[in-house]
Amino acid sequence: TIEGLYSFGSLSVYVIPNIVPKQSQLITFPIRPLSLHHRIADLPHAVSLLHNEVKMIGSFTVGEMHGWLSLCVPDVPEKITSEKMELFFRSELVGSTLMCVYLRGEVVFRSDSLSTLSTIKDFIAREATN
Repeated sequence: TIEGLYSFGSLSVYVIPNIVPKQSQLITFPIRPLSLHHRIADLPHAVSLLHNEVKMIGSFTVGEMHGWLSLCVPDVPEKITSEKMELFFRSELVGSTLMCVYLRGEVVFRSDSLSTLSTIKDFIAREATN
């Protein structure tokens, strides 16, 4: 996968076992713009190293932002656990870190990678205007 593309899609695979009777199963994997990121538990000491920030303000709900973020980054939890969500991600490719803090009408993305911030800003802006 090439991370950072503004489009997203899916990879479909047919799995056929080597036993009788032969039955295939279709498995679909989503490909997201920041597909090489994975969720991490916390950033206790590294938050001060995230010098780059993108802040977006608008009339969106926590649920809408949560949905948009789940289309952009893997490992976003299925359910919203509070009115103020904080999620942390690390890139498998370059080791950069992404912090997402969002609540009703406001989201802040902080990262040590400008390309990650650019990708997520463009993706969220495009999804919000559709």
